[in-house]
Amino acid sequence: MLFSRRSADPVIRDVTADPPFADRTVRVSYSDGSVVDLRFEGALRVRWDGGVALVSIARLGALRHLLTWTQPDGTMMVQVQDWRSHTVTADVTYADGRYVGLTGTFSVVPAVRPLQ
Repeated sequence: MLFSRRSADPVIRDVTADPPFADRTVRVSYSDGSVVDLRFEGALRVRWDGGVALVSIARLGALRHLLTWTQPDGTMMVQVQDWRSHTVTADVTYADGRYVGLTGTFSVVPAVRPLQ
């Protein structure tokens, strides 16, 4: 069984149901003051201002997911989203080897419905 770096919870790779972030926009406010909107297309693609990437996911528990993706500039993002507490932990490794660890909170951005 695999374990995440930040937790002793077993990593469950069988994600049979769509995770809570699928087809939603999640606004993440990080501890360094940055805010980013992550627009998930299904569960396996994410868009943000400046890029798009394929996402690998692993379920850590009923409402906790480990997400990883590599941005077009080579930056690797590893994120744990906890949907009970709406908190996020992120490990960012830049293409030049620099590393930043961040924590933060997130909320779901309501979908915009067309006017009728």
